[in-house]
Amino acid sequence: MHAAVEMGCPTCHADLDATQVPHKSKGKFAKGLPAEGPAVCTTCHEAKMFQGKLVHGPVAAGMCTGCHDPHSSDNAGLARKAPAEQCLDCHGDVKKRPT
Repeated sequence: MHAAVEMGCPTCHADLDATQVPHKSKGKFAKGLPAEGPAVCTTCHEAKMFQGKLVHGPVAAGMCTGCHDPHSSDNAGLARKAPAEQCLDCHGDVKKRPT
């Protein structure tokens, strides 16, 4: 479980009108979020965690939630899938290489 979930939905979804179902965003960003893409993550996580000499392509493209569930997961690092399965979604050619 992501610690932010335990702090309550408004921690990340402060601009959400929860009186209506489905909920409507009151802010300029979808889902009542304070920003888009990785800027949401860096409101709590230090940006330098995602920077360096080599940056994984999806991270550089701001696609954090493509691989990580922002709410909860049974996998380490809130990964949407088990590590090998997650990586092979984009790196299927690795599976075809000789060992």
